[in-house]
Amino acid sequence: MTVVVPERERYIDVYRAVALVRVMIYHLAGWAWLSIAFPAMGVMFAVAGSLTARSLQRRPAFDVVAGRLRRLLPPLWLLGAVVVTGMIIVDGGSLGAVVGRWRELIHWIVPVADPPGDVAAGGGSWAENIVAPLWYVRAYLWFVLLSPLLMWAFRRWPVRTLLVPLVVVAAAGTGLVDLEALGAPGDAVRDFATYGACWLLGFAHRTGQLRRLPLAAAVAVAAAAMATGLWWALTHPSEDFGYDLNEIPLAQALWSLGVVLLLLRWAPPMGGVDRVPGLGRLVDFITARAVTLYLWHNPAIDLAWVLCERAGVSAVWAAGLVAAALTLLATMLFGWAEDLAARRPVRLLPGLLRRRAATRRPVGARAIGLVFGRVGLTALAAVVLASWVTAPAADRTPVASDRPWTVSAYLVPWDLDRGLASLPAAAGPLSAVSPVWYTPADDGALVRNDDSPVEPVAARVRALDLDVVPSISNFRSGEWDAELVRRLIGSPALRSAHVSAIAETARDQGWDGIDIDYEALEPADYAAFGVFLNDLAAALHADGRRLTVALPAGTAADRPELARLYRLAGAVVDEVRVMAYDYAWEGSGPGPIAPVDWVEDAVAHVVTYVPRERVVLGLAAHGYDWPDPGSGAEGGGQDLMYADAIAVAEEHGREVQWSNDAQTPWFSYADDDGQVRAVWFEDAPSLAAKLEVAAEQRLGGVFLWRVGGEDPTLWDVLDDAP
Repeated sequence: MTVVVPERERYIDVYRAVALVRVMIYHLAGWAWLSIAFPAMGVMFAVAGSLTARSLQRRPAFDVVAGRLRRLLPPLWLLGAVVVTGMIIVDGGSLGAVVGRWRELIHWIVPVADPPGDVAAGGGSWAENIVAPLWYVRAYLWFVLLSPLLMWAFRRWPVRTLLVPLVVVAAAGTGLVDLEALGAPGDAVRDFATYGACWLLGFAHRTGQLRRLPLAAAVAVAAAAMATGLWWALTHPSEDFGYDLNEIPLAQALWSLGVVLLLLRWAPPMGGVDRVPGLGRLVDFITARAVTLYLWHNPAIDLAWVLCERAGVSAVWAAGLVAAALTLLATMLFGWAEDLAARRPVRLLPGLLRRRAATRRPVGARAIGLVFGRVGLTALAAVVLASWVTAPAADRTPVASDRPWTVSAYLVPWDLDRGLASLPAAAGPLSAVSPVWYTPADDGALVRNDDSPVEPVAARVRALDLDVVPSISNFRSGEWDAELVRRLIGSPALRSAHVSAIAETARDQGWDGIDIDYEALEPADYAAFGVFLNDLAAALHADGRRLTVALPAGTAADRPELARLYRLAGAVVDEVRVMAYDYAWEGSGPGPIAPVDWVEDAVAHVVTYVPRERVVLGLAAHGYDWPDPGSGAEGGGQDLMYADAIAVAEEHGREVQWSNDAQTPWFSYADDDGQVRAVWFEDAPSLAAKLEVAAEQRLGGVFLWRVGGEDPTLWDVLDDAP
């Protein structure tokens, strides 16, 4: 008797492998053009839809759903066990906090909603970036649960069923339907609307309807959908992400529909893949470990950037190599969960290594079968329903979405007289002043960093009806002491003592808030810094005080690691003060302090991760006087204010020039020794150029570094700001 084995659809394996690799590259580099070059998520949903439809043609619906969940959930549970345990240990959480949030943490077991990325109310965990890609797991789960119903409808009304998600995404994209108002359910509806047509095309592929569609008709429909999607993206870019299709659902739905239609209708044999040495094995490996690769590649990318940063390497290709190695390691450590879920023998690197004969099922396969039987799935469903039924009623109190425009300024003790002299003229546009007064001590206490008076200064600021928000910095002994901050935020005991000292000082002195300016931190410190900010924000907010934090500026190209810092801080603090200056600084060569194009890119980077109303753009009022590199003089630049720069120009009879590219003033001169020097600084017109960026990006305000010796006309510019 001859057994006929169905021809393997190799192109399905190749499509899925290419899509998964493309997803990894996108999460590593963030290149928006990748979504146009290959809409990976649409392809992945189409492949999954096709395979699900094939199962529904052969087995009862319950068995199909149970089998799909069995393949998906155990690997997720393993990730959740590692991540939640890590959040408890690293973020200073407790078992009680976990139990108290069981209604949310249950989504690590049954992800009908996005699993939480923190164990402390208010967020701020290092795990939030790990959790972000899990929206796909949640969407896949809902597609699987709905597939029996979708298949029933598709068999009766194929075209109309296919059009339903497109109609929904079009209604949302044109503003006829507000999915945001639905909250978390709105996310599920949006994902169904965006990728539902791709899932249903998988059904059409499996039922043979695509094969019966004339190729010319398929190409015409695909071209129309792709052209419309591209037109929509170009005319409706995302406010935060530009032309990235992942952030433009209607464009993503149409473009993905067109590409998927062409790929599934084409269905090439792909036999040549296995004839290329190693390529076929790589595709087999990705296919066998698809869930593990998707779940663990983002933690690997995060860790890769940290390791590269510590090694002083910032190239994407270097981080990619490290991330690939770490992802491979993760599959070796955690991929066994997929074998266990599939009830097959555990293999270290399936596809890459030759398979050994094995007939016994792995230990635990029977337990997995019980969990995903009728009794087990009923119990899981009951737990999810209990989390919904027992959830507290949502607060219906409307929250004002518009925050007032704020203008703050730093007041430094080493130039106190000039700073105080500027305050009366500055009082019009200003809303708060941040005197640089405090430094942390080794035991977490606060110490004054200068012997200048506090009460007289605070009284003069308050007399002008301005808030006092003192700044705490880690600048001591002539340098930014990152090791001091690392000790304070890394130890739960020291962190608690430091938070208490800050909150008590603010309470005793009656300050309106506190500003944190801890600089020179390493990416490895960001997670602990986020926990510190979360704890401090809770302590200050309990007394009705606000928390601001000064963070470095950088673009997505040159400082991608700042994304994690921005996300952690933006989740908990009231203002993220972005220090968008010192592009050229005292330790660099001569150049603009804050070129406007760099400021634009830096703002675009931060608003990707921080709500716009919480972003406060830093404006410089200072400059530097450098020896010209070609003059042979040695030494770095010297800090100076606008008044000092103008005095130098007048003393040497030099005319101030204007850089059209940077939108900043500058001049050069010869000092008394005949050495050529260059001065770049900031004045009112250069500040106005950056103020336009803040207004165009709808930020929450600006702050000035610093008062005292600034261009006096800049207060008129700020007074006219929003």
